[in-house]
Amino acid sequence: MNSSTLNATNTTRGDFNYHLYYTVGIVVILVLSVLAVATVVSNGVFLWTFYKDPLKCLRTPSAIFIAGLTSANFLTGLIVEPALVVFYIIWLHVSNSKDVIKFFAS
Repeated sequence: MNSSTLNATNTTRGDFNYHLYYTVGIVVILVLSVLAVATVVSNGVFLWTFYKDPLKCLRTPSAIFIAGLTSANFLTGLIVEPALVVFYIIWLHVSNSKDVIKFFAS
């Protein structure tokens, strides 16, 4: 293997195309935004139903366990998923702004 072949296959940080990373970042932002809203709404409806149970039939240990899991999932949709969306937005903003502008221009 000669040195010209080796140099042709290596890329430096400046030559690397970050288009795929920006695409994945934007897709993650969109998916997590939709999932956060769906998670909060669906788990909120279940928790409200559990709270307003008129017949008091949801007071079994298994139902209380499921309500605990639902409340943890509700908090995940309320806190963790939006925080991750903010993280990805900051990452797109901070990581080489010229490449981000080129990405949106193309």
